[in-house]
Amino acid sequence: MIKERFILSALFRNNTEMKSNRTFLKFIGKILLLFSLCLLLSPQCVRAESPTKVQATASLSDTDWPLAPDINAECAVLMEAGSGTILYDKNMHQRMYPASTTKILTCLLAVENSALNETVSFSYQAVHSVPADGSSIGMDAGESLPMEQCIYGILV
Repeated sequence: MIKERFILSALFRNNTEMKSNRTFLKFIGKILLLFSLCLLLSPQCVRAESPTKVQATASLSDTDWPLAPDINAECAVLMEAGSGTILYDKNMHQRMYPASTTKILTCLLAVENSALNETVSFSYQAVHSVPADGSSIGMDAGESLPMEQCIYGILV
């Protein structure tokens, strides 16, 4: 009987403590909700900072720059990647053809998308659309080669 009273009193005590804790937490929750609403609904005066004009100034004079490298290429560009500033150019605006880059990418696509023993037929348009100053492997319209030989022809 004593054990039962002890257990019942412990349960009753815990139950009243839990009720008081819940009441306290509800009160704190209401205060936080009220504070949050006050912050969200209060008008705030905000003004953007006026833009300042920055004048571009050269940090180095022309005499401080090193001499341009002796480049045998027809065109060249050296750009600082972070700012996009052109540090050096040689015939930068001259139109050039990508040549070997196009050949390498064409071969890569051919290897990835076809079998090396697949037959490639040359159409009239493909044979005759090569410019006079362009290079070709001398195929006639209607002739065919395996993909592997076509790739060798492109790379050589």
